[in-house]
Amino acid sequence: MCIAPRAEAARWLCYRRLGLRDGLPHTREAAMVKWLVPHLAVQAINDCIVPHGHVGWSTEMPLQQLLLDVSGLQIGEGAPQIQNLVIARHLIGRQYTG
Repeated sequence: MCIAPRAEAARWLCYRRLGLRDGLPHTREAAMVKWLVPHLAVQAINDCIVPHGHVGWSTEMPLQQLLLDVSGLQIGEGAPQIQNLVIARHLIGRQYTG
């Protein structure tokens, strides 16, 4: 599946989050950005590694280091499960999510 439409959706989600930052609540949008953008980046890098085969995993190609860097972003920005919990709490309420 082409990543371009999802990247464009992520870009507009970032713009929306930045627009809300001027005084409106934006916790849910921030969690969505923190979950979606690193997820798309990992997926895009994996899509680049697959055509290269085993060479894509070697240190001769920069793809391995890119994947490590982006995976670190997923952890540094808060685990994806935590971001999902933040989003769920805003959508259905804290009393249903724990």
